[in-house]
Amino acid sequence: MRKKQDNSLLTEVELEFMTVVWATGGGTVREILAELNKLQERAYTSVATVLKIMEQKGFLTSERADRSLIYRPAVPKTEYQKTSLKN
Repeated sequence: MRKKQDNSLLTEVELEFMTVVWATGGGTVREILAELNKLQERAYTSVATVLKIMEQKGFLTSERADRSLIYRPAVPKTEYQKTSLKN
């Protein structure tokens, strides 16, 4: 049986995505994908899925602008670092 995941911490991939969001202040899936692809090639749908999961966990917020979603950090970097150090 799978162990229930702790939603108060980010996975390694989510942390990589969140680092980009913190650095850029947020953006559309395409903008975040462009930054992530500087390090490693990723698919648009994969990035969109991970961002949606992170929003469901409460790490990101999104708002619709035209036909795109703009993701922004819901948790400040310093606050997350304090939480991760405690765990």
